[in-house]
Amino acid sequence: MDLLYSNLKKGIDGGFFYNVKGSTLSIVGAGLFPDIYAEPFHSLNFSLNKKFGDRQNTVVFFKVTNILDDRVESFYTSYEAADEIFSSLNPGRSYGIGLRFSL
Repeated sequence: MDLLYSNLKKGIDGGFFYNVKGSTLSIVGAGLFPDIYAEPFHSLNFSLNKKFGDRQNTVVFFKVTNILDDRVESFYTSYEAADEIFSSLNPGRSYGIGLRFSL
């Protein structure tokens, strides 16, 4: 899902971008080894751009990724057994700011 804003006269555009990836079979188990499933990961990102100049060829931008600070987790899953953590990773939130100039 995206929520966008754009104003061409002022050279501003930006938006919020949400994505979720559902539970996914990562590794197929065999025999005594259970299947491993990646759990849903909720991603919310934001970006804002402002253009400057007569030709609007200079852009200042700001972005934030993983605003929700969600974790990437995988679990051992087997029939009639409690799920157990296989891996858990926190990619963290990141910020970016920059300047772009086009000739």
